[in-house]
Amino acid sequence: MTLDEFETEVRDLLERILSGLQLANLITAQESTTAQAEILAVGQLVQELSHTVEEFVEQQRRDRS
Repeated sequence: MTLDEFETEVRDLLERILSGLQLANLITAQESTTAQAEILAVGQLVQELSHTVEEFVEQQRRDRS
């Protein structure tokens, strides 16, 4: 797997996870603020992971140059 393929695959998976979390948040919107808080916390973790992967990919590209 190339670095570009890795980046594309990770981005696609992260987008699917975030979409699922958004849907779950909408479903629970009227039921449980605790569930909403947990969903939002997981979403933030996914965003942090996305940022970390993005930084790694950029560093790898710079190192190749």
